[in-house]
Amino acid sequence: MDHLILSFSFLFDLKTSVNIYMKNSQKIEKIKNSVLNNALSNNIDVQLERWLDYLEKKMKFPFEASIEDTSSFEFRSGDIVKVKRINEFIEMYGLILEVRKGKKKYFFSLCELEIVKKQSENRFIVEAFLEWWEENYN
Repeated sequence: MDHLILSFSFLFDLKTSVNIYMKNSQKIEKIKNSVLNNALSNNIDVQLERWLDYLEKKMKFPFEASIEDTSSFEFRSGDIVKVKRINEFIEMYGLILEVRKGKKKYFFSLCELEIVKKQSENRFIVEAFLEWWEENYN
């Protein structure tokens, strides 16, 4: 009987996880479509400009992010920073963000960070941008 209860519990958790994933995927696709439909061009540079404009207007700062990938001696993977603003875009590195740890200011590529708040609008916006970025720049 205990195995049966555990099986139902597992199936319920799995179904819930799949539903959350599907809803999140739909949100990400909706954002991508909104940005790219308004770009009115298949030109990557035009789409990139549209993305940068969208990110500037829609992202809410500050927010917390964890360092996921860094070669910096001052940070370790998992360190939490506060993202203050978009600094610039550099084609070789992508979107560069200004972050703070304590009172010190640093700059990280968006690809090196993960937004801490999993269900935030910022996270969906970033995921949509990164999907587009990987499809077009990798």
